[in-house]
Amino acid sequence: MRGPGAGLQPKPTLQRLSRLMQQLKELEAWESFGQHQARVQLCERAEVAATLTLDAPHLAVEVQKLRNEWSALDQQHGGGVPKALWERFDRACEKAYAPAARYFAEQAALQKQVRKRREEFITATAAQVPTLLVEPRDWRAIERWLRETDRRWHEGDLGSVAPKAWKGLDARLKAVLAPLRDALSAAQGQAKARRLALLEEVTALAAKALERDAPAQVKVIQAQWQAQAKELMLPQRDERALWQQFRAACDAVFQARDAKRQQEDVLKREARGALENICVQLEQLALATDKKEQDLRRGLRELQEQWTRGARTSDPALRGLESRFKNAKMAMEAALSARARARETEVWRTLAAKERLCDELDRRLCSGEGPGDAAAAHAQWTALTALPAAWEKAMIGRRDTALRALADETAAAAHVMRIERDAESRREMLLGLELLLGLESPLELQPQRRALQLKQLQERFQGGATTGARNAGERLLVWCAQPGVVDARDRQRCERVFSAMEHAR
Repeated sequence: MRGPGAGLQPKPTLQRLSRLMQQLKELEAWESFGQHQARVQLCERAEVAATLTLDAPHLAVEVQKLRNEWSALDQQHGGGVPKALWERFDRACEKAYAPAARYFAEQAALQKQVRKRREEFITATAAQVPTLLVEPRDWRAIERWLRETDRRWHEGDLGSVAPKAWKGLDARLKAVLAPLRDALSAAQGQAKARRLALLEEVTALAAKALERDAPAQVKVIQAQWQAQAKELMLPQRDERALWQQFRAACDAVFQARDAKRQQEDVLKREARGALENICVQLEQLALATDKKEQDLRRGLRELQEQWTRGARTSDPALRGLESRFKNAKMAMEAALSARARARETEVWRTLAAKERLCDELDRRLCSGEGPGDAAAAHAQWTALTALPAAWEKAMIGRRDTALRALADETAAAAHVMRIERDAESRREMLLGLELLLGLESPLELQPQRRALQLKQLQERFQGGATTGARNAGERLLVWCAQPGVVDARDRQRCERVFSAMEHAR
């Protein structure tokens, strides 16, 4: 710069300074305008905040943020803010903050009520403690009361307080409960000492376990333990550990006595095991389906003999096995009976099937259909179970006679004549079977049925005997072995006769 005596600035310099001053004024104007606009925007944001539905803590943060931004503008640009603009901003902030203010006031009142409830709880607890310490003291009741007090204090409906307030209130309650807790702890220490003394007593009995009165002494000590446990429970960890030791010591006494009995019971168990094995074998034998009947009967006799030899002891435990053996024997006998019934049923079903084969051969012969396939007939016959020898011989005779007639015209004519000649006889035999088995006959055959009944009565009164077979099975065999053809109605009657024979016993 030039000194005082340097004179005036050159004209170009003065012009440049003038332009700079003008630019500075413009910048200051723009800065003032920008500050004003920023404050207007803060007012608008505050007015919008009043319409937001935020929760109280977030709303308070938002309003505080707006005020902090306003203060930052004050610090940066100084005062000079129009009063109306400031009042607009302040009113908007107050309006936006009003719900949060109400919420915080309500919370403060609620906290005051919660503190009051907890202080009243502490006061009531302090009044109750001396009454519980009056002799004689009910330690079980004291323990329950302390547990319930802790539950109500920590988990009840007293309400929550700020952490700092909680710390002080909780310390006050602990101080109030301290005398009661100390007394309970001392009593539990004494109870633990008594439990340990009982444990030592029962442990010492293990050396005298075989003495006669040892079990009675153990039971007395157990009763004392139970009485002490009812009077006062120890802390769970101590109670569980001591009880496990005590139970093990008691078990040791009884186990020592049981060892001697076990030696005596070995023979009884072995005997019972042998008898159980007999029952198992008999039960399995009753379920066997792959053994012959004679093998089953022989096995039943052998197991019966083994049971008789082994069941001579007077052990009361054998009563259940005796019932089991009887049930298994009954099951075995029932299985043998079932086999017999199945065998009889199979006989009647096989006889019915072979009669139908013979009927089909006779039907082809009577209808003149031709000889057919004799090999196929033999194959069907062979696929069926063989009948008893005499029955099989009779049915084979009917089959072979039909097959020969189918292969020879002369024999066919004679066979057809025989079928026609004996047709009435077969119908009468079928009617007689229905009468003998108590089956219903068709309505149109009722006169013939009554005539047959009358005929049989006359023969019985005259002392005569019916010719041929006497029982139903033999009569049915005769009917099956006799050539003939039945119609659809009589076929149904035949099926009922065979069904009746299957169920007859």
